[in-house]
Amino acid sequence: MNEAMADHRRTRRGRGEHRWEARAAATRGISGAVALAAPVAAMALLAGVAEARSGGSWRCGSRLILPGMVQEQVLELCGEPDGRTTSEERRTRWNGAGEKVVEIVPVETWTYDRGSNQLVRYLTFRNGNLTRIKTGDYGR
Repeated sequence: MNEAMADHRRTRRGRGEHRWEARAAATRGISGAVALAAPVAAMALLAGVAEARSGGSWRCGSRLILPGMVQEQVLELCGEPDGRTTSEERRTRWNGAGEKVVEIVPVETWTYDRGSNQLVRYLTFRNGNLTRIKTGDYGR
């Protein structure tokens, strides 16, 4: 290869690298935004998973159990629970006249233990409405 041809290749490569560097610098700004958005999206997803795990839904056989259902619906779909505990909660609120009202709310927690190959489910009802589905360890 002669000297003139080698000089031409060096010059050409130099211009190409310069364009590539400019393109890479512009792309870094975009990838920086993507790099910031990815962890934020992952945290939001994990928060959603945690929420679903603590209060979400439960598949009882082929039927879906959701918060908001009443005790009679759950009994019809899943049968009698393996255990029940009852308690009361005090709720304080202010009525329209600005007076403090204390309510006693009945709370029942039902336990469904479907055996050693399934996770135990704890269903919490307040005033007869399902408010929470909690997942425990494997059953017995």
